Amino acid sequence: MADLTANNTGIVIQGGYPMSLKIADGVTVAVGGLVQNEAGFANHWDASGTPDVFLGVVAGGDSRDDTGTLLGETSDDNPPRAHIRCGATLCHLDSVGGSPTVSGVLVYGADSDPDSLTVTDPGTEPVGWIKEFRSATDLDVQLFTPAEYQAGIASGTWIA
Repeated sequence: MADLTANNTGIVIQGGYPMSLKIADGVTVAVGGLVQNEAGFANHWDASGTPDVFLGVVAGGDSRDDTGTLLGETSDDNPPRAHIRCGATLCHLDSVGGSPTVSGVLVYGADSDPDSLTVTDPGTEPVGWIKEFRSATDLDVQLFTPAEYQAGIASGTWIA
């Protein structure tokens, strides 16, 4: 898969708490995309590990030209910000890889596209867990908060 660069308006995001962060210069993030804090800016989740910190899912943001495109421009007087939901649940996902069969299993993502999520450990840190399993094509993924993600790194629970 590849990073999500077009808004995924079909994704259902529930709960979590809000935060906003300036978008990295020249980077386009998308509603429904997974993001990390990279050098103090919101950028696509890339599972590269520390010092980047998983933040959550983009729920909206500031468009520079009112087109809905969330493009970072750090030289602006008021640089565009991504509006992020930390610890949110992504509901009714139909494409989690690795043949999920139960709730409670860790979920991994190699990029910012939720369609890339998998239960197969790719040797990177997890971004959440299966909260509700209805079928392999209908499940909810509870994303970690930044604090939960960092606690897993600090404790050595998953790869640091």
